Amino acid sequence: MKCVYAHVLMTVFSMFIPVPGNCQSTTEVYTWDQNHSRGWAWSDKSDEFAKKGDSEQAWEAEALAVQFLPDDPRLLRDFCHRSFDAGRYRDVVWSARQIKDNSDWMMSAPAMVEWSLSLGVLGDYEQASQVIREAIRRMNGGTGTEADLFPAAEWSTYMHEWDITFAYFMGDFDDALAADSNIFPSGKAKKFAVYGILLQHIQEIGRMAEKHNMRYAALKSQSYLNKLIREGIEDYYLYGYDADLKVAGASSRELTWKLIGWYRSMPIKPVPPPEAVAEYKKALYIIQNQSSSGDFSHESPWFEAEKMLFDVTRRVPWWAEPHYSLAILVKNTNRRPSNDYYDQSPADTWYITAQELLFCVGANPAGPDSAAAKKLLKMMKQPIPQ
Repeated sequence: MKCVYAHVLMTVFSMFIPVPGNCQSTTEVYTWDQNHSRGWAWSDKSDEFAKKGDSEQAWEAEALAVQFLPDDPRLLRDFCHRSFDAGRYRDVVWSARQIKDNSDWMMSAPAMVEWSLSLGVLGDYEQASQVIREAIRRMNGGTGTEADLFPAAEWSTYMHEWDITFAYFMGDFDDALAADSNIFPSGKAKKFAVYGILLQHIQEIGRMAEKHNMRYAALKSQSYLNKLIREGIEDYYLYGYDADLKVAGASSRELTWKLIGWYRSMPIKPVPPPEAVAEYKKALYIIQNQSSSGDFSHESPWFEAEKMLFDVTRRVPWWAEPHYSLAILVKNTNRRPSNDYYDQSPADTWYITAQELLFCVGANPAGPDSAAAKKLLKMMKQPIPQ
């Protein structure tokens, strides 16, 4: 029996496949008609489990259906939906690609949205963006059957919101604004609307990963959330919305410590993303090669290095070394940053130095900068994270 599905489940299925209503194992070689009837019988079982709210059993039953009929696009599409409901995001990606490659006429808006979101949960933001933009293209240009499978009235706003979200994952807030396609009003109201979409959907991606104990994927996406919240406060995207600023400031600090806790609990530590490493190295290069002229104006290289370090600590809050480097730079230059810092407005250099040293020690108590950071914290009469 053709078993194309074994590489997808990441689990070894038994060679003996039970038949609905008869759980006895069999090694019988089935005819096409027998495979067809057994495959659809398992699909019916999957529907029954789904109606009862048992997403895991529904997924297992649909997986068996696909084993009997691995090339049936209707079962593959059902399996895509069942996998998404069960949090089996790699299986969503596999089944959606099977449909796209072999039965593209069966692709639908729900399947492509689930495919895109699953890629997002798994951290492949570029592919997720490509899939959602292809779905938007089909929705906007579809006729006949395709128009029925991609109804604009039902999916347009939702798809565009995710397009904006993945644009932020791959770039920055300006990229998210550029991806808006003029759906929202202009000016400050547009910034606030886009910010709200990003806040909602990045949190959703994190919840999807965390719900199914995908801690590494959750750490990656929620690091972007940390960056977004701090940008909203410190770069004035939320300027004028004072209540939101206060709430965001408190939640951002809590989120930073939460991500540090996740990082420390991981048996295999993730490495910082390459773009963050490159930015950090560039900042250190500027600091090491800048003469101590005392020019700490906004036009000086020191200011550029400071901006880079702030950005790296926003993007990778669980990476200890940039926290220490930022603390020392702020301490040595003694220049008040031009923007806010968490919920501190204005933030003085002592406060920033202390907070960054605390994050450094909290993220890696035995790290290369930890001893020096602890010494400074003791001098500043601050508690030492354990």
